[in-house]
Amino acid sequence: MTNLPPQARRSRSILPSQQTKLWGLAASRCAFPGCRSILVLPRTETDPHARIGQAAHIYAYSKDGPRPKPDNFPAEDINKYENLILLCANHHLEVDNQPNNYTAEYLRQLKADHESWVSERLVTQEFNSADLESIITWLAMESTIEPSTSVHLVAPQDKIRLNEFSPQVRRHVGTGLAREPEVRTYVADRARLDEKYPERLLQSLLDRYSNFKADNLRGDDIFVPLWQFASGYSLDFNYKVAGLAVLMYFFLRCELFES
Repeated sequence: MTNLPPQARRSRSILPSQQTKLWGLAASRCAFPGCRSILVLPRTETDPHARIGQAAHIYAYSKDGPRPKPDNFPAEDINKYENLILLCANHHLEVDNQPNNYTAEYLRQLKADHESWVSERLVTQEFNSADLESIITWLAMESTIEPSTSVHLVAPQDKIRLNEFSPQVRRHVGTGLAREPEVRTYVADRARLDEKYPERLLQSLLDRYSNFKADNLRGDDIFVPLWQFASGYSLDFNYKVAGLAVLMYFFLRCELFES
């Protein structure tokens, strides 16, 4: 079920947090219309998973590159998520070799359309009890810290506002909240036999969340990798939406995203 993430690497000084957000919101697929190829090679007996996609610049990284940035575009934003689009190698070459055809405005629209497609797939995707069991088993296996005893019950809208989630992430929050009752029913059934079960399930998420906070990440930069973890790093949309629902179950009930 799980696709362990390849080691994050800097690419032209693109921070790992920006790469993670780009790959996560694109569902590890090429954003080019009609392509949407999965950009992660599966693990083999001799090699780990490997990323084969490329973070392409919308405005060029260098002043002589395709689609040079306008004077009013901050240089420090060149390597940020907002100026990147995930493409396969062939389509990266195509858009950079024909910059007059693939303008910055056109690439931004391709990216937005692709991320909307991902969101729509999550809304309509079904997951079953086996998918949910697989995700929850994964989380239980990754538990490494003691469960928290504090529950603040901050309202979801307050958490969204406090974390300044982007519109893309807000869509995913809404999708996960709509599917959260399925997780609530499942966890309640398990808790009848083991009242501490929900707390133990939360441990692994709190561990990852604390690590991200310690790295001074916030908002989208925490949400996307935490969602990927909750989904077992799977490329399968069934697991992606199940993991999103599990994340939203705890989003409603504990200190995740409260500060």
